[in-house]
Order: sequence, then C-alpha cells, then structure tokens
Amino acid sequence: MNNPKREVISVWGVEPEVGGYGMAKFSRSHKPYQETVTNITQTQASEFYKTFYLQYKHKSIADLAHGIFIFQNISNYPAREALWDDSLLDGQESSTRYLNFTEKGVHIPDEVKGTKFEKRFKDQAQKMIQENVDFQKFLRKPAEQLIKQDIKNKNASPGKLETLINNKVFDIARQVLPVGHYTNMGLVMSGRTAERLMDELLIHPLKEVRDIAQDFIKAVTKTPSFIPTKSIHEKLIALPTVGGFIKPNDYRKKVLEEIEKWARKNVTIKKIDCFPEKKAILARGHNLELETLSSFLYRVTPYSYRHILRFVEGSPLAKRKELFKIIYGLRGEDDELLREMSSGNRLIFDITSDLGSHKDLHRHRRCIKIAKPFNSLYDYVTPSYIKDAGLEKRYVKSMNETGALVKEMENTNNASLSHAGAMLLGYGWRRRYLMKMDATELQYITELRTKPEGHFYYREIAWLMFQEFKKQFPNQAQYIRAWNPYNS
Repeated sequence: MNNPKREVISVWGVEPEVGGYGMAKFSRSHKPYQETVTNITQTQASEFYKTFYLQYKHKSIADLAHGIFIFQNISNYPAREALWDDSLLDGQESSTRYLNFTEKGVHIPDEVKGTKFEKRFKDQAQKMIQENVDFQKFLRKPAEQLIKQDIKNKNASPGKLETLINNKVFDIARQVLPVGHYTNMGLVMSGRTAERLMDELLIHPLKEVRDIAQDFIKAVTKTPSFIPTKSIHEKLIALPTVGGFIKPNDYRKKVLEEIEKWARKNVTIKKIDCFPEKKAILARGHNLELETLSSFLYRVTPYSYRHILRFVEGSPLAKRKELFKIIYGLRGEDDELLREMSSGNRLIFDITSDLGSHKDLHRHRRCIKIAKPFNSLYDYVTPSYIKDAGLEKRYVKSMNETGALVKEMENTNNASLSHAGAMLLGYGWRRRYLMKMDATELQYITELRTKPEGHFYYREIAWLMFQEFKKQFPNQAQYIRAWNPYNS
C-alpha cells in the first residue's frame, strides 16, 4: 500500500481561466497539481470552457475562475446597488465616512441630459453636495458633546474620541448626500458570478449601468489586465472566454414586465402602507406557493408584504396559475432561476429604512434580498441628532426641495427619467425591501449590526428585527447577543 506524502500549497499568479481549467484537470488525475497546471495555455483553457461551459452546460467550472475587478468613478446608486447584488462575491467600496464627495460631485444620468430637468438637476445636486459639507461643519460640536458625554467613552484615547466624533458627523450628514455621487468599488468574483451579474446589468433601466456591463465585458475579454508586478505575463486577459458568453437576461426582464402588467390589471389593494408603525415586520408563516407569488408581486408593486400576502391568499386558483405560467412559462433552456423564486425561508422581514441603512444591510450575502425601486414614495427620515443640533428647519427645506424635483420627474410617466431622478435623493430617503433568511443569519446580523459602534439607523433596524424574532422564538432569542440602540 502506498503512503503518499501530504502537501498543502498556495497558488498565485495564474490567469483566472487557466487556473479554473487547471483545477478541473487536476480533479481528473492523480498527478500533482504543480505538474497538472504547468504549461497550460490560455488557448487550451478557452477550448475547455467553450466545450464544457457553453456546450455541455457545466456551469460550475466557471466558479473556479476567479478575478479581481475594479470599477472606478461610477455613480453610487444604482451602479453600486446593481453591482453589489450577488451572494457569491466579495467587495469593498468608497466609504461615506472618510471621503469628501465635493471633489467628484454627482453623476448626471444620460436620461436627464438634454431634457428640461437637466439644469435644475445639476443645480440641486451641487446644492445638496454643499449641504453635506455644511452639515458636517454644523454637526461637529453637537457630535463632540454627545460622544464625550457617553459614559462608555470616558476613558477613550484622544484618537479614539476623534474617530467616534468623525463617524457620527459623517453618518448624520450623509442623509442629505445625493446617492448618485461618484464612488469606486473593487469586487472579487468567479467567472460564473460575473456572467450572471452582467446579464442582469445589461437589462437595467439606466444607461450608465448597461454601459458598465459593456465596459466590463471589454475589460475581461479584450483589454490586458493591470499588473502591479512584472512577474506575471503582461498581456494577461481576465476572462476572454467566459466573458464572451455574457448576454442580457431577457428572461428576468420579460417576467417582471409581464407580472407588473398582471398586477396593474388584477391587484385591488387600495392602501399603500407607506409609514408602518414598525420599520421591520416579520411575516407570519405561509407556504411555498404563497411566498413565491407574493415575492414577485412585492417586487413590482408599492404595497407591503402583508397586504400582498393577504391578496394572494384570497386570489382564485386560476389567477395563481396565471402568475406561475408567467414565471415558469417564459423560461428558456439556459435561463437560471430568478431570486424571487427562492421560497421556503422561515424568516421574511419587510423593512422600511433610510437608504443609508439599506446600503449597509444590503451587504449581507446569506439572505435573499428583494428591493422595491428606490424613489420618493416612502418619504424621508429626520434624525433626532439633526433636531438636537437645531438644523431641522434647514434639513427639511433641503429634503423637500429635492423631493419636489424628483416627484416632478417621476410624474412624467417616463420610466427612465423616474429612475434617474432617484440619483438626486439623499441617503435619508426611505427604501422598502424584503430580507429573507434563516435563524443563523438573523443572529449574525443582530450581533454585528446592533453594536454601539455602528450607524444608529441600521442598529435600530437590526434591533427591531431581533425583537420580532424574539416574540416568536423567545427560547432561542435569549442566547443572542444584542445591544439596544436606544440605551447604548
């Protein structure tokens, strides 16, 4: 009997598709990895992916081809939201806590250019950028007093106090910062994730996002990668083969369009539950069919999940079948399942929060997240810190001026212009979205996001989610570590 020697090695400097082919080849041989992967060419890797990925539909092999991708000077919303929208990627983006956004300003969407709104959009964007700067200045003293009075900061070092003060100032002042400001982002993902992500970006209603997808395809299929060290081949192309398979996700586009048409004709809910007393509502238990249909209708209508669920429960079987026919009947042979189809989630939270909180909670990847379009419908929040600093009147005036312009753009019945208007709204405007998860993820979010170091508004949302969970599962909840944001 042989006694092979155990060996653990790290690998660096291999082209993504070559590395993926090397792993696949390694799984089919007893030869050492070093011997298997050495001398594999990009041409060989491309032929392998053309055969097994495209022809034989072995999609998992593209999960082996990982790359680092950088997106610079993109608008924070919706480009950021659209890009950071997959559970299988890792990333970092420009922080709103440390940067001066007056340097780059706000992206002016192509949909706005040449319209009667262009000048007003630019003027209001510039005004709100300046408001963000002014609010940082005016909030400095109140934030300093607040932090220093907090008993838990009694023995903090001067450097720690300065960091806490700055964080508080930036977190509050960003409520007036237009979400269309420029940002940078770095993402690490596999070829398969990249294809799925770009397929969806190619059907986005805003031209900037569709253009980002086209730029990505060019970057990974034609343009040599940036090489910070000369030890790697300088003509490395990231995903020359897999990137060539990216195409618009017409299936998703068609399904959402058809369900929206169906909803306009059939949904009879009269009340738009814009301002629920609770900002995080845990849905009562219901079956898989109800969850699937309710998730799709939630996505394309302005109504709460509980109202949608009640409507679906009361719908005749024939109407439910019509929806399922749309969802599954339009699916082609190569179309992946849509996220709204993900059913069987015991914990379904319907959340209304400021966009800043959504921005942070959106990062949690072990969830199914279904967000309604971001617009002016759900109004904005006014932080107590703004009131305490004597800035409420100015804050309300600024937010109302922005809201009035955005509402005017939304009322044109031009979908693209309506989406573009959202870029002008500040982080303080509300967003409504579902977060579906299991108990483990609920515990993780609670223990991470209720900590005193975090932004108050997402601490509040995480705390309310925990309280909803605690009502239904008190025995398990008692072991979860949670910090009450109203007391700490």
